[in-house]
Amino acid sequence: MSSDTPCRVAEMNNKIVGITPAMPSGCSLNIMMKAIPDRAFDVGIAEQHAVTFSAGMATQGMIPFCNSTRNYAAPITGWCTVALQWHVVLCLDRGGVAGADGPTHHELIWPFFQMCFQPGGLSPMNEQGTCKSMWLASSCRHGSVFYSLSERNEVSVVDWRKPFEAIPVGKGRKIRGGEKVAILTIGHPGNFAVEACDKLAEEGLYPAHFDMRFVNSPDSVHCCMKFLRGLNPS
Repeated sequence: MSSDTPCRVAEMNNKIVGITPAMPSGCSLNIMMKAIPDRAFDVGIAEQHAVTFSAGMATQGMIPFCNSTRNYAAPITGWCTVALQWHVVLCLDRGGVAGADGPTHHELIWPFFQMCFQPGGLSPMNEQGTCKSMWLASSCRHGSVFYSLSERNEVSVVDWRKPFEAIPVGKGRKIRGGEKVAILTIGHPGNFAVEACDKLAEEGLYPAHFDMRFVNSPDSVHCCMKFLRGLNPS
């Protein structure tokens, strides 16, 4: 997603720095590099170093936004070490099959596996959700926040530039109520579920839909189970 959100967030908090391993245009850090050059760093094709560099800056009170297309290249132990100790925002813009970018960018399992161990692992459903996620990530106070996006599949949202809104930490959201069946989604696939629900409604079928948002939070699952219990009290 081409966005000035990282720059907007950084302008509101002078402790935020942007870091990327040679992917400034892919993660829109190029905008921040022009506007706030002394707080935006390109460390070259060195994903592991980008994470380590971020952790080092966090120990000095900064809030790094580590933006990459291949953050998963860092060892899982490195992720956990960063996540448990410092406020680092790990931003990944690919959460599925990367197509023409090549096999080194495919991320089918690792992102969500990693997010299960993050204090605030989340995956936005669209551009507006990404903006809210960045705003939340800048103000969290517990370890790192990791969020993932599908490969250039974000759905355009006309009003994504509106003022930032807070997302309750660990809370999912109900997209629509329904009958008999509930669909749980995480990230961009939720947009396909919305389309599917609309088509099913034309056939007289009304599944409920819940956007989990936070991978490591049981909140949406609890909401879904409550919904199902309401259908089957026994």
